[in-house]
This record gives sequence, structure tokens and C-alpha cells, in this order.
Amino acid sequence: MPTRPDACRGNLRGLPTAPTKTGKKDPKMPKMKTKSASKRRFRLTATGKVRFNSAYRRHRLISKRKSAKERNQGTKLMAPGDAAKVRKQMLPNG
Repeated sequence: MPTRPDACRGNLRGLPTAPTKTGKKDPKMPKMKTKSASKRRFRLTATGKVRFNSAYRRHRLISKRKSAKERNQGTKLMAPGDAAKVRKQMLPNG
């Protein structure tokens, strides 16, 4: 028999609880997870900017001009408006 009334409800640590959608009490908020696809596609620089790989460099390179291939080499910095969305929604933990 549990000695504390909180232990009956699943809160073994005595933490403050918050109601969930089902009406049950949860001891803590769930962690924000980084989207798996964005882990592979984006990286953050030391100053917090978002770096991404250029598109159009995988196949059908014969039909592309040399200047287009050179322009799409390497990585690029994302525009500030798009970078804010990526950091907030897809990379919450950096």
C-alpha cells in the first residue's frame, strides 16, 4: 500500500503535474525532438545561421552549364526568414 496519495496517481517524485489531453496528469512536459530529416539537411554555424547544401548537383550534370555547376557547389547560408522557421520548428535543440 503506498503511503503518499501522489504515488497512487503515478507521480512518484511529488512533482507538480499538468493535465494532458486525456485528462490524466503528467509529471513533466515532453521534450522537443529535432526532426530527423533536418538533422541531415541543415547545420547551424557558430553565430546561429543555418547552412544547407545546394540543390541540382546530383545528376543530369551534362546538360547544365559550367557556371550553374560552379554556382551550386558547396553549402549556402539560408535567408534569415527561412532560417528562423527552420530553427524554431525543426531544430529546437540546435
